[in-house]
Amino acid sequence: MKSDFRKTQCECLLEAFKMAAYNPWHSGGPGRWLSVPAIMALGIAQYNARIFDLRKAGYVIKCWKEWSETERRYHSAYRIERYPAPVDTGAREKEAVT
Repeated sequence: MKSDFRKTQCECLLEAFKMAAYNPWHSGGPGRWLSVPAIMALGIAQYNARIFDLRKAGYVIKCWKEWSETERRYHSAYRIERYPAPVDTGAREKEAVT
C-alpha cells in the first residue's frame, strides 16, 4: 500500500468506509453511515465521482438522504453494503491453458 500522502482519493474513501463499518457493538449487517461532511473532511470534493469509481470496481454503496425541514436542505450519508467478490486467478489460468 502507498504511504498516506500518496493514497488516491478512492483509497482514502474506501479506508473511511471500512473505519465507519467497524463497530464492535454492532451485531452483524452493514456498518455505520459515513456523512457527506465527513467525506468532505477527507479533502474529496468530487466524492460522487469517487463513489462511482468504487461502484464500478464492484462495491455496493448505498445512499441515505433525509430532508431537514428546519435547515431546508438534505442530509446525505453513504455506506458499503457489500464488497466485490474476490477474483479467482486460478480459473483464468485454466482458461488460458485450454
